[in-house]
Amino acid sequence: MRSDTAIAIITKNRPAELRRCLQSILHQTKQPNSVIVIDNDTSISARKIAKSKDFVSLKINYHRSRGSVPTCRNLALRLSKNKYLGFVDDDCVLDHNWLANGLELIKQKKLDYVLGKTELFNPQSLLAKAQHQRDAYWKKYNGLLFDTKNVLFDLAQIKKANLRFDESCQSSFYDSADFDFDFQVQKNKLKGANCPGMILHHQETTNLRRFLNRAYHRGKLAHYLDRKWQLQGKLSGGRDAMLLWWLARGGKNFARAKKQYHTTTLQTLAIRLFDRYYALGYNAYAKN
Repeated sequence: MRSDTAIAIITKNRPAELRRCLQSILHQTKQPNSVIVIDNDTSISARKIAKSKDFVSLKINYHRSRGSVPTCRNLALRLSKNKYLGFVDDDCVLDHNWLANGLELIKQKKLDYVLGKTELFNPQSLLAKAQHQRDAYWKKYNGLLFDTKNVLFDLAQIKKANLRFDESCQSSFYDSADFDFDFQVQKNKLKGANCPGMILHHQETTNLRRFLNRAYHRGKLAHYLDRKWQLQGKLSGGRDAMLLWWLARGGKNFARAKKQYHTTTLQTLAIRLFDRYYALGYNAYAKN
């Protein structure tokens, strides 16, 4: 059964992950009316997948864009002609009732948006689990709930409020435009809710270099958002303490952090390493 919904996916050089994501959409109990695939890759890696006969029933609307990820999301906002628009990442796998449960809540409560529950696709990886736990805590601590890899909008309300993703909110391959969008949603007092049954599984990186690059660029973007929204350093991540100094204080710090993040000792160490690179990025932007 189809619904008046489009699901948008921004993808870049991850054809295998995109195929897996599309397969999970194909198996939804309530089907979207269309799927918007925006290929952000110069090698057009998504085109073959999007045009595959395996996904003809999804009515994929394929587009290319060389802009930033927020630019691609704004393109999806313009392209969709449906009442509802969902965003998921190309490395996500949707539970089969993801759309059905999201639509039920957004209609029942007459909401402007609903946010799903994100679970970790690869929990066997220490780095992936550390990143997932750190992100969950960071969002809760800063009161930021918006997540563009797991959201469903009433598109008319988003357009009525004239909301757009900040196209400058990207550093290297990483963006924080969802956090900026969260501030816009709060400012315009849009009505939303969490939907526990709207579950998807997100794959986090298992590569240490990417893990640290993400931390550094997220720190830079946090400073950008601090300035834009006049947050007086709210997103700074706290005291910029040297990692070795923190380790020197030993068990007391580990015990506190393990309780804070609900992680093992090694995962806690990975989170502290992430936080250190985040602080370096934040301070590097501050010097610009």
